[in-house]
Amino acid sequence: NRTDWNGENGKGMKVLNEWMRTVTHVSRWNPDQCMLAFPASPGAEASKSLKEAYQQMREESIPAGTGPVPVDAPVAQRMLEVANGRSLCMYDEEMQKSAYLHFASSHKLGLRLLTHFYIFLFFEDYRWDTWNKRFVRDHLRYVDEIQCAAARVVHALRERARIRGTTANVTRNFYDSLHIRRGDLAYKEVKVDGNELYE
Repeated sequence: NRTDWNGENGKGMKVLNEWMRTVTHVSRWNPDQCMLAFPASPGAEASKSLKEAYQQMREESIPAGTGPVPVDAPVAQRMLEVANGRSLCMYDEEMQKSAYLHFASSHKLGLRLLTHFYIFLFFEDYRWDTWNKRFVRDHLRYVDEIQCAAARVVHALRERARIRGTTANVTRNFYDSLHIRRGDLAYKEVKVDGNELYE
């Protein structure tokens, strides 16, 4: 009868994850194979109309070089722009009635939603689509204080590079940097030693 899982990892989290899969609705989605589609309204009829739009989309094509589809274009056209051969994973009646949804991550089960949200989520109502993208843009980011501190660091680095790079009336005010991810990568073969990276 445990409620505090803060700081837990390893076997403890495995217990929690396995329990969550028994008491929640778990869908087995692969973002490479399908896109999660949300009907404009709840119920079976809304799901049916979205499936019909998908069938229509499979029969259409967008001429090359026409540019992006307008944000308020018909559903089949918007779907065609992002489908890339994928099927629909439907947010259907069963999911709509579920009290809890669990987006499971399991290497053994082939479950990992490691993808860009804007290419995986598809909303039949374009207004929901734009609302979600604005929400992510405005709220799922570093707060202004961190962004401004980072800008000051970049400015200081450029200034130092400018001072150190000035020779014979030639100013070179640029610098190089690497974003090196350590310890959070899934595959051991990409975890390269720092000295090897430097070389």
